[in-house]
Amino acid sequence: MTNYESCSCKKIFSQKENKSSFSLHNKNFYVCEVKIDGGLITAGNKCDWLYKVYEHKCKSRENNPLTHCPTNISCSTQSLNLKETIFIELKGEDLDKAVLQIEETHNYLKKNHPDYLCNNKRAYAVTTRCPSKTSELDKIKRNLKKNTGITLDRVKPTSSINL
Repeated sequence: MTNYESCSCKKIFSQKENKSSFSLHNKNFYVCEVKIDGGLITAGNKCDWLYKVYEHKCKSRENNPLTHCPTNISCSTQSLNLKETIFIELKGEDLDKAVLQIEETHNYLKKNHPDYLCNNKRAYAVTTRCPSKTSELDKIKRNLKKNTGITLDRVKPTSSINL
């Protein structure tokens, strides 16, 4: 584990930046929360947070399936399969910039940390403003999906996201 990544079975993961915040509600998955901006990536365009959601079902909130795994990926009694990767960008008003940061983060991970990605990828741009035309937002979503395979949702500040 690194100083920019922590993994657990806790129920709620939340972050706040400026006037935007979100909370990720976890039913019972093992989740790794990765600080991207100023953590894993220190230069260039990057999103704020990444969540790696594993198929492992947590039987108890204190249960850490990796406690006895020296590689933090798998061990003789247990292996984890990445179920979903979730990108979070806490942005004021600029949705286009948020999407650019998500896309650049994806490209960086694809090149440098492919184990952080899986086929099921979602992104949330937490913004105070949305394009006035639905067609504009649809075009942004289609382009991101085409370029990266990421399904984008724009959510309002203080939103809750369910796993």
